[in-house]
Amino acid sequence: MYCADCGAKMYVHRTYNGKREAQYTCSAYSKVPVGELCKTQHRVSEKNVIQLITELLRSIAEYSGLDREAFIQTVRQAQEKQSTADILKLKQTVEDDCRRLDELETLICRIYEDNILGKLPDDRYMFLSSSYAATLSLVTVLAGIIVIPTYMVLVTSLLGAG
Repeated sequence: MYCADCGAKMYVHRTYNGKREAQYTCSAYSKVPVGELCKTQHRVSEKNVIQLITELLRSIAEYSGLDREAFIQTVRQAQEKQSTADILKLKQTVEDDCRRLDELETLICRIYEDNILGKLPDDRYMFLSSSYAATLSLVTVLAGIIVIPTYMVLVTSLLGAG
C-alpha cells in the first residue's frame, strides 16, 4: 500500500493497543525531521483495509459476471501493459550492465598501463585488478541472469503473437 499524499510505502504496525488491531502508517512521516516528507501520519486500521479490499474484489467479481468478454479483454490489456513495462525495465538494466562492463574493461586496461609505466605500484595494481575483476564477473553474471529471461520473454511473446 502507498500513501495517498506522498506516494511512500505504508507499513503495518501490530501493537497491542487493547484491541490487537494492526494499523498501517506512512513510512515517510517518520523520516527525520518528522513531518517534512509527509505532513500527516495516515493511520489506517486493518479493518478499513480489509473492508476496502473486500469491496474491490466484490466489484471485480460483479463486473466479470456481467460482461465476461470485456473483463477478459481488460485483464489481457493490463497484462500486456505490465509485460511491456517489465521488458523495457529489463532492457534498460541490460544496457546499464553493458555500459558498466565497458567501463570496467577500460579501467582494467588503464591500471595495467599505469603499472607497466611505473605509475602504479605492484601491490596497488594487484588490489585494483582483483577488485575490478570481481566486479566484472559479478556484473557479467547479473547480465546473464537478466539477458536470458529477457530473450525468453521476447521469444515467447513473438511466438504467442504469431
